[in-house]
Amino acid sequence: MSIKSILVVEDEPNIAAPLIRVLKEQGFDAMRVATIFEAKDAMTNNNFSAIVLDVKLPDGNGFDFCKELRKTNDIPILFLTSLSDEVDKIVGLEIGADDYMTKPFSSREVSAKLKAILRRVKEHTSDSRDSQFKIDDEKKRITYKGDKVSTSNLEYKILKLLIESPGRVFSRDEIMDNCWDDSVMSLNRTVDTHIKTIRKKIKDIDPQIDPKKILKTHTGTGFYLDE
Repeated sequence: MSIKSILVVEDEPNIAAPLIRVLKEQGFDAMRVATIFEAKDAMTNNNFSAIVLDVKLPDGNGFDFCKELRKTNDIPILFLTSLSDEVDKIVGLEIGADDYMTKPFSSREVSAKLKAILRRVKEHTSDSRDSQFKIDDEKKRITYKGDKVSTSNLEYKILKLLIESPGRVFSRDEIMDNCWDDSVMSLNRTVDTHIKTIRKKIKDIDPQIDPKKILKTHTGTGFYLDE
């Protein structure tokens, strides 16, 4: 079994040191940095399996860094936060975090959560190999069960985003950040309209299926693909 490499982004040594020690005891290859700048540099030169990310860092906010990462990177993220407000936790999950831990926490519990996250990622990756959806990025075309889904350019981007991360919930804002051009202004609920249209086009290909059971709504959060 390959060793999973974990990047810990935490500026407090008294928190980072025991966490690194426990992660290594649990079979991870763990590396610690103290700032977002150092995290970006580390990610340029290393291939990490997951990130343990503090929310409050000397050179920025972990939420903002997560949001930036999610535009190009699906690496699993586990937040460390001293914020007890449930709204802050929800914000973290909606912008693409996979889970969170509230300080003070047990380092062994962090390790257990990381193992659970990586296990889910492995399962989703395995499932995606048998996906009924196929992406031809060169021709900007997606097929379902061998038939072309007649998408607009924006629908193509949305569906591609969901297909490439099966099981992962994307908030409406996150979908817009990834799929909308910066110059295009749109209401948040416009995402729902595009999702509805994509579902109809999937059903046009196979009238026997319920597209809402494939392209699912996560109540209060967003949408995800679950074949």
